[in-house]
Amino acid sequence: MERCAPTKPTRPGLVERREFEYKRHGTLCLIPSFDVATGQIITQSIGPTRTEEDFLAHLKKTVAFDPKAEWIFVCDQLNIHLSESLVRWVIDECNLSVTEEELGKKHQRGILRRVKTRKQFLEDPSHRIRFLYTP
Repeated sequence: MERCAPTKPTRPGLVERREFEYKRHGTLCLIPSFDVATGQIITQSIGPTRTEEDFLAHLKKTVAFDPKAEWIFVCDQLNIHLSESLVRWVIDECNLSVTEEELGKKHQRGILRRVKTRKQFLEDPSHRIRFLYTP
């Protein structure tokens, strides 16, 4: 990986500053799902990107492994782990009765309004598929 901008050296009163954006140069992204009890990998996805669509496709593949089971996914709080498409998929997959008014619209109202409201919905322990987020 290569940083998109050069690192700025230390100066009096300032620490070294490193660019957070980078070029991947063909690096692949691995998304695994582990069975916490056994440590075994249930499913894995390998691809050139780590997008909301990639993460959702991986979850669909994982849940297909045992479609009727209760699933608890432990994730960090990356934006793709708290997406609108993920909320919509959980609603469909769990056959939840959520009205359009309750679901709302991203950045405006309802469950989809903010990351915080989507997170609360995805963490709901009454859902067959739910998420736990690391700090």
